[in-house]
Amino acid sequence: MPAIKMNYGVHLICISCLLITINLVNGFPKDDKCGNTHGCWGDCDGSCSFLLTWKTSSEGLGVDFTIKAKLSSTDDQWVGFGISQSPTMQDSSVTSILMTNNSNMMVPENSYNLPSGNSNTVVSQSVDGLTNPVATYSDGILTASLTRSNTNSNPNVFDLTYNYYVLFAKGTILGVDKGSPWGCGDDKTFHIHIDHVMRLSNCTVFHVNTINK
Repeated sequence: MPAIKMNYGVHLICISCLLITINLVNGFPKDDKCGNTHGCWGDCDGSCSFLLTWKTSSEGLGVDFTIKAKLSSTDDQWVGFGISQSPTMQDSSVTSILMTNNSNMMVPENSYNLPSGNSNTVVSQSVDGLTNPVATYSDGILTASLTRSNTNSNPNVFDLTYNYYVLFAKGTILGVDKGSPWGCGDDKTFHIHIDHVMRLSNCTVFHVNTINK
């Protein structure tokens, strides 16, 4: 009887493709720019459920941020990142994207986590220093980009010229006066609930000129 020759290489490749496909169904691939032209932070291990990327803006006066996150539905939700001088959510400057109206409206805003407790408050002139906002929701993935200026007259919108810990959070919006897309922020009231928080490890920091992988 002739020997049966098995092509193990083909089987291994197919198994690898299957595993990659399963991973990407549950998230999205890491951006190729990470560690090259952009700093990055996320939970990527084969695939990502969230990813924050940043680079110095072209004019050098701010930072271009992109937030990408896997969301479970088109319900009113928000995603955001906070920067803090300690690895906790307290005393943090937060920039968020609020997705409402069945994902047809995307609103950016700056807010502040108080030094004690679990309270977050929208700052006055909540879009001051936020420019070039673009956001989309497709196939369960929210992708939002904006430029945040390096400095801000509001002390609760931290300058980006120092080292910070980075935090990521997402949650549901419990009630909202929807206002206008990318509105000025003063004519809307959002009541948010934090569903998920991720923190950087104690040894990792964000800086405007740091390229993290």
